[in-house]
Amino acid sequence: MDEISLEKVHSLLEKLAEYVMNQLPTNRKVDARFENMERRLNKIEEEKADKKDVEKIKQGINSLLNGMDAQAKQLDIIRTEQVAFNSVFNRLEKRVTNLEEKQTGYRMRDAEE
Repeated sequence: MDEISLEKVHSLLEKLAEYVMNQLPTNRKVDARFENMERRLNKIEEEKADKKDVEKIKQGINSLLNGMDAQAKQLDIIRTEQVAFNSVFNRLEKRVTNLEEKQTGYRMRDAEE
């Protein structure tokens, strides 16, 4: 084994100091890495929150569409009933008119006008 001399120790210390100064991450580098990781985590959390908001909006839209479908069904039923009522009303009006003409010889509508 080589003898340990002062020059060798000095040389080793210089190499160690250079390594520590240039190769090892400094506190600033470590802090920057942590800050970068924290930004990434915040971004991921925001994306998750945005996805939750989008899901809530989709659910709201679906419930609105379901409500509109229910109203459209109700409106269809009302229109069908209205058509049926109008046809019955027109038929009854014709019967009444025919009865008036048979009984009196004229229609009450014609007398009012």
